[in-house]
Amino acid sequence: MKKNLLLFGLLSVLIWSCGKDDAPPPPKNNAPTIEVATYTVIESISVDFIIGTVTEDDKDEDALSFEITTNSNDLFEIGKTTGVLSLKAGKQLNFSEAQLHKVTVTVTDGEDEASAEFTINVNNFNIAGPVIDNQAFEVLEDITPSEVIDVVVATDADGDALEFSISINDGDLFVINNAGELSVAEGKELDFKTSTEHTIEVMVTDGVEEATAEVQISVLNKIEGPGEDPNSFVTTWDILPSSPKLTIGKNLNYAYDFQIDWGDGTVEHITTDAPIQDIEHGICFGRYV
Repeated sequence: MKKNLLLFGLLSVLIWSCGKDDAPPPPKNNAPTIEVATYTVIESISVDFIIGTVTEDDKDEDALSFEITTNSNDLFEIGKTTGVLSLKAGKQLNFSEAQLHKVTVTVTDGEDEASAEFTINVNNFNIAGPVIDNQAFEVLEDITPSEVIDVVVATDADGDALEFSISINDGDLFVINNAGELSVAEGKELDFKTSTEHTIEVMVTDGVEEATAEVQISVLNKIEGPGEDPNSFVTTWDILPSSPKLTIGKNLNYAYDFQIDWGDGTVEHITTDAPIQDIEHGICFGRYV
C-alpha cells in the first residue's frame, strides 16, 4: 500500500513540472532593414519603366510589405510585395521643372518596420536641340534701354526652357533676356547718322544643345521737324535787297494744315488761309501734314 502511494506522488510531480507555463518564450522578432539608393532616369520614361527595386533584408524571412510614405509631387508608386519603384499612371517627369525627386519608402514585416529616403535624378532627353532662324527688326534711333526692340523667336521640340545670350555684339550696344527680349544696353544709344544698321549673333541653348542666328537691327531716323522729313519739299528764293519780303500765296477756297521750316531753327505750323509773309528768311521748307 505504501509503494502505490509513492508511485502516485512521483507521477504528480512529473505532470506538474511539464505544464505549459514552463514552455520556452518565442524567439524575438527581428526588424527588417532597407538599403538607401539613388536612381537616375531620363525624363521621357513611361509608367512601365522600372526605376529601381528597393533592396531589403529580414533575418526572419518574414513576408514584407512596401509603401511610399513621402512622395515627391505624388509622382511615384511601389509594388506592395515586390518593392519595384515606378511612375504612377498618368504622371511624367520634366527636367525643366525638377532635376531630382526624393521619396521615402517604408517596409514592414507586420510587427516592425524600417524606412529610407531614395533620390531619383532626372536627366534631360533631347529629341532635338533648339531651333533659331535669322531675324531682322526695325527701331527708331531714340529708343531707350527700358524699351524692348523686339522678341527674338526660338523653338525647342522638347518644350525645354531656353536661355538666350548675345555671342557677337556690335559695339556692346544690345542685351537680351531669357524671354528673348532684345533691348539697347544701359548707357548706350542708337544714332541714325552714325550707323543705320547693326548685326549681332544670338545664341540659344536648352541646357544641352545650342544654336545661333544672325539678327539685324535697322535704325530708323527720328524726324525732328519738316526739314528731315523725306516727304518735305525744298524751295529756294532770291530776295532782292530793294524788296526784302517773301509772300507765299494760298487759295482762299482751301483749308491748310502744314509746317514751314525756315532753315534757321524757326518752324511755323500754318492752319490759316491768309498769305504767308516773311522778310527775314531766304530759304524755306514746306511739309503738308
